[in-house]
Amino acid sequence: AISDLPGITLNPDHVETDIIIFGFHHPKMSIPEFLEKLKERHILALATSGARIRFVTHKDIDNEDVARAVSAFREILF
Repeated sequence: AISDLPGITLNPDHVETDIIIFGFHHPKMSIPEFLEKLKERHILALATSGARIRFVTHKDIDNEDVARAVSAFREILF
């Protein structure tokens, strides 16, 4: 759901676990700015080396939470 959003480099075929790591190169926003905007929406992630961002889901994350995160991505990146 996020692989086609502006600034995100992610091949969904390479996601095999509950850990999602993707490249981030948005023309109008830095990684710290993006992570702060997510945090304001109660969505947490970490920056990693090489201009990448890491998300991890777990047993307490349901489909509604994922949909809320995708919606936040769209709102922030467009």
